[in-house]
Amino acid sequence: MGFATALALALGAFVVLPWVAHRLRRSPPKERFFAPLRFVPESTSPSDVPRGVDDRVLFAVRVFIIVLLALLAAGLRTQGHGLALREHDGDASVVLVLDDSASMRAREGASSRLALAKESLVRVLDDLDGGDRVALVLSGRPARIIRGFAQDIRALRAEIDAVAESDRGTDFAGAFAAAEGLTGDGSHGVTTVVLATDGRGGKGAGVVETRLPMRVEQVPSSVEDNCAVVEARGSSGAVDATFACQKAAHRRVRWVLLDRELAAVDADLSEGTSTVHLAAAGVPPGGVVVLDGSDAIAADDSAEVSEGAARMRIAVVDSVIGVDDEDRTPPALLRALEAIAPDAEVLRMAQIPVNAALDEVDVLAVENANAWSADTRMAMESAVDAGLALVVALGPASAQGALGASFEPFVDGPVQWESGDYNVTLPGSELAASLRGRARFMAPRGPSASVLSFADGQPFASESERGDGRVLLLAAPADPHLGDLALRAGFIDLLAGVVEHARRSRPRGALRAGEHMPVTAETRVVGPDGPVPIEHRGGDVFVDLALRGTYRVSVRGKERVRSVSVDPDEVLGRPTEFRSSAAPVASESVLRDRSPWVALVLALALGLEVGLRLRLRGGRSSTA
Repeated sequence: MGFATALALALGAFVVLPWVAHRLRRSPPKERFFAPLRFVPESTSPSDVPRGVDDRVLFAVRVFIIVLLALLAAGLRTQGHGLALREHDGDASVVLVLDDSASMRAREGASSRLALAKESLVRVLDDLDGGDRVALVLSGRPARIIRGFAQDIRALRAEIDAVAESDRGTDFAGAFAAAEGLTGDGSHGVTTVVLATDGRGGKGAGVVETRLPMRVEQVPSSVEDNCAVVEARGSSGAVDATFACQKAAHRRVRWVLLDRELAAVDADLSEGTSTVHLAAAGVPPGGVVVLDGSDAIAADDSAEVSEGAARMRIAVVDSVIGVDDEDRTPPALLRALEAIAPDAEVLRMAQIPVNAALDEVDVLAVENANAWSADTRMAMESAVDAGLALVVALGPASAQGALGASFEPFVDGPVQWESGDYNVTLPGSELAASLRGRARFMAPRGPSASVLSFADGQPFASESERGDGRVLLLAAPADPHLGDLALRAGFIDLLAGVVEHARRSRPRGALRAGEHMPVTAETRVVGPDGPVPIEHRGGDVFVDLALRGTYRVSVRGKERVRSVSVDPDEVLGRPTEFRSSAAPVASESVLRDRSPWVALVLALALGLEVGLRLRLRGGRSSTA
């Protein structure tokens, strides 16, 4: 018996018990002869006035209330069809998985696929009782646990209703892993997964498996004509727009700035991905690329034009040691950074870029650095304060600078090169790195500096933050001619920390909807729908990019723009096959509890009786 049922019974008692008590106390009056009454004319009392229809209606309402009380006490249930979620008539344990990926935006008739999926999960909740455990997981990338196991069915309904449409990719495997993690050791019995989805996977046709019993509530997915503007990259006077289409289509593509059409073309878009070039001489980058016509998802038929590099930029400046071949194997420092940031644009440079070129670099790594001139030092200091991540690997060339050249303010004093054999143990590496020389330098002082030293106390690595940037100084280059530093895992970890800082402090380029964008605690982000909350999970600080569009990222007053696009694989998604190693979840006849509805009708009937009583009392008073 739920709370609503108990409350209705209590309200019924307040009405019925006084009436019963009144009937028990009521008895006919005893008549006694009083002679003078013969001289008093007989009159009709209010109690003798016929009440007619009102009396009969009141009687019918009371009979109806008694019937409702009987049904409520018995616990009215009706026969229906549902899922076999219980084992041996025990309490059910269910994980509801709701697909909130971009493909669920598609319209199927009057409703979106997401709305239909929500309705199917609500119907599952209708078959559950107060003692059943239910959890909610979303399968849009990344999979998220919205609510762990709880018995509050009403709260689960509210959570499902609050799930909004998004532009995320699909992560069925992550959702199943989250569901399996919630079950723990299985001490609460068998847990069933109920997945509501259109079955469209982000990477095309595939198979996703789980060890739990599973039921797939498949929503309709008959509409397959979607075309999406994945992204639009602009430079002066031109835009390159990338499209993803489920099937070939002839559509008009327009480049619009405010109310002005800058360029337009009738394009034959192929099935899969394709690119359309739009040109408008003398027009700066900006505006929106619009795909005319209609398809399954209208929300992805336009994209803002973004400017600049699509990826993080890493520049590696190296001095050739012992060889003059310009086509030699790329330096070990460059290869290490390519492995750490495979999505980045890694550039090899002969000298440090200055002025505007330096502003386009997110990570600058200098191998066997030469001492810098005054102009270079000023440019480097300004860039680091603005968020540049700087790696300086000192080597033999670092001690041979021209007059007036130095590494200030990142190194205090001159640098000396000491030849010989040296060993240093890096965190995360079992073997010590063997070096054929080292740079002797004085690490900068400050509360944010961290130093890794040789056995004799001389610094090997110094890492510090300056403004919004970070500086990593190394006492040896990664060049294999001078040791095996590049082969040690700890060396990769040092570089990875610098690259990660650059991602946070100088966000740049395109991301896919559903990814986490790392930021710092001071970052402020405004997305397509307004401010985006900064999330903290473990030691990570990030924002969840649920929607495609432009995000404005501000760090200490400096604003950068980051473009977020829909994953083309999500637009082109093909049906996914779901498998379970457990027995399938079948349909069965179920008894649905209708007590809440009976309680509601009972409350209305009680209100009706009170109204009738007040009316009768008013009639009596007027007659008197």
